[in-house]
Amino acid sequence: IPATSLQSPWRIAAVPTNSQLLVAERDGSHVVKRFDIATAQLLQTYGLAGGRLDGAFVKTDFHNINDVADDGQGGMIIQEGGDDALRRTVRINAQGQHVRTWYGALKFFNYASPDPADPTKLYYWSAFTPKTLANFNLTTGEWDVLENYAHTNHDGLFPNPGKYNVRWQAKRRGGSLFLAGNSDQHWGIVRVDSTAGQLVPVATAGIWYKYRTDPMPTVLEQAVIANGLTPGSLSFDVLFAWSDRNADGLVTSDEVRIDSNTNNWIFNNWQMSLDADWNVYLSSTNGYRIMPNDNSNLLSNIPFWDPAQITE
Repeated sequence: IPATSLQSPWRIAAVPTNSQLLVAERDGSHVVKRFDIATAQLLQTYGLAGGRLDGAFVKTDFHNINDVADDGQGGMIIQEGGDDALRRTVRINAQGQHVRTWYGALKFFNYASPDPADPTKLYYWSAFTPKTLANFNLTTGEWDVLENYAHTNHDGLFPNPGKYNVRWQAKRRGGSLFLAGNSDQHWGIVRVDSTAGQLVPVATAGIWYKYRTDPMPTVLEQAVIANGLTPGSLSFDVLFAWSDRNADGLVTSDEVRIDSNTNNWIFNNWQMSLDADWNVYLSSTNGYRIMPNDNSNLLSNIPFWDPAQITE
């Protein structure tokens, strides 16, 4: 088989009944190719080139294939999973049609949250970063994956999506579905856009301690400099908040608000809640604090947060 017919080959499986070869590809490809061994001719490709897209979960597409095997009936068994992909074993027939799926075990220390509009729809942490929507039959206990989304911390400005202490909660507001969570003194909200197949950043806030030596998130660094401060030599802890004030879904420094933590509040990792108006309730070692939503349009799905307005 010429190298020009392959892209990131990872595993192979022989099909002895008809002298064919299955080749599973990974990075940048995420497909399975079927070749005739005698002629090296590519007979068929299974799965979407480039890998399964976020959003609606397409069972005949793949992401991060770990292994492939002939099923003895003209089809194949494919196993996939990893830090950025849910664990799944799937049987595909010779025509590329889905036959059956077996989902693997969930990640350790998992959290899940039901859709407030339908408790049979549950968001859970399927791998180190993705958020997955599953449909549960509460009578039979059977379940199936409906949607899957990549999740990022946006260069460290948002909560880490895969930290053990991130309790992402599903929330409804204005007809839209959101996931809200916190970790490492960061609190954030993303909107689930099932049409575009992505989690759209909405707002985040947190504290950057002056003693930290790791690189500051680029957007936060730009905002700190714009406020006349010098990253890396701060004399106080910086409270920050970013809101998508222009509703373009982009995280930019002009939308960041910062304030000095002159009160020396120490915020707890696991204590954050939102009320119906997107006001944030934070727990510190010296009492609860409230960061109000300053968006005059309270019907908007985007809260305007400013740490300078945190009250006791």
